[in-house]
Amino acid sequence: MANRSISVSVDEALLAELDAEGGNRSALVGEALAFWLAHRRLAELNAAYADLARLEGEGGDLAEAAQAAAAMALAAIDG
Repeated sequence: MANRSISVSVDEALLAELDAEGGNRSALVGEALAFWLAHRRLAELNAAYADLARLEGEGGDLAEAAQAAAAMALAAIDG
């Protein structure tokens, strides 16, 4: 994947912690963003499964809910 240069503002204390880790700032920020996005996808997936369980308990359309949850799971895996 190609990298693209951007400009962002970061709290000085956070930047100091990042620099204390050593290494390439860009690589560290990229790793942090990838982790953050994966965390968000997982949270969305967990919400979908919670909705599925709620629908099951309420006699909702499980087939439709299962398809939606499966689509979210694939999206989470594909990143």
